Amino acid sequence: MIKQVDGVAEILRDDSYYSRKIRAHHRAYGGSYDFMRFYEVDDGAVGIFNSHMTVSVGENSDYEELSRFIALNSPYEIELPLSAAEKIPHDDYDEVERTLFRFVSGEYDDSEEVNENPKLDDVFGIIADSFNLRECYDMWLTDTSHRIRHGVSQVFLMGKTTATMHFCENGTAFFGQIATAPEERGKGKARQLLYRLAARYERAELFAKNERVSFYSGIGFIPVYKDKLLVRK
Repeated sequence: MIKQVDGVAEILRDDSYYSRKIRAHHRAYGGSYDFMRFYEVDDGAVGIFNSHMTVSVGENSDYEELSRFIALNSPYEIELPLSAAEKIPHDDYDEVERTLFRFVSGEYDDSEEVNENPKLDDVFGIIADSFNLRECYDMWLTDTSHRIRHGVSQVFLMGKTTATMHFCENGTAFFGQIATAPEERGKGKARQLLYRLAARYERAELFAKNERVSFYSGIGFIPVYKDKLLVRK
């Protein structure tokens, strides 16, 4: 039986990306917001942030019940382990294949300053078009600033290249929204910033869609596994 819960620490004890993301949601928002909800499911948990669902379940989960729960909530995006995606009917969703990469630090020029507390408007100006966020400014700003204030996330800016550390747990940091302004692309700025960030953390990771796999492989990052992001048609 799936039930809504206030906390997830006692439910999720593994170190998977999906569990870490759900726990990060809880550190940022707790269980008192309508747009951020947590559920205990058979052999795992689910976090729903607005229309984005993250599922962390094991092999023994009741996938029929989970399928009905997903259909009832009809999220726009679903993140879940590949083994779970293969067991859940998702005809209403497109599959977006992703590869989890682990950072490897390389040689970098540290003469350019990395701003660890940049103006978020400056960051948004860089990532808006790269991540189709132009119409989501208010939501992005509210969520990002909230997570920064609660010590969950951090945004980095080096010149006109940016990266966001979405969450860090037990020495493992997860990054996303990595982008360079169009006029600065092709100069190796993203590689330089990522090498510098790799040196800061015990372990750092990101997901890359297929069109970016060659870039991250080319700068020496290590592919760990693949999954499928489900996006509603």
